Amino acid sequence: MKLHLNGPAAYFNRIKALQTLVPIEISYSSAIESTQRLRTVAFGDGYEQTTPDGLNSQMLTISALCENRSQEVVKAVVGFLEGTGPYASRSREEWFYYTPPAPYNATPLKFRVDGPISTDLVTHGSSTVKFKMKQVFEP
Repeated sequence: MKLHLNGPAAYFNRIKALQTLVPIEISYSSAIESTQRLRTVAFGDGYEQTTPDGLNSQMLTISALCENRSQEVVKAVVGFLEGTGPYASRSREEWFYYTPPAPYNATPLKFRVDGPISTDLVTHGSSTVKFKMKQVFEP
């Protein structure tokens, strides 16, 4: 799975280690959750009616990991996701493209960071970035 850091290539060409890593690989141990928003009406006799909630009622939520990355790559990923620093090509509130693996989709979808971004030190010089992203439907 690849996270496409959408922004000018000049941001990523500054660091030699990043030139071969863009797009950034996301670990296959990442979790993908597909949910459908429903509207439900319950009647007094136990009968219920359900209908999809809006046009885009089926959405994905991904708990992503970028495991065992160098400090330079971690800075780039966190900077991109937070919308800060030299790798910020967007603000944190803006969406970015991500292509989920099969069977979910073969085309890039729009996602937004949902919740905290955490970094764990794994070994000397390498870290893991954890974050959650939620599919958005914007024009």
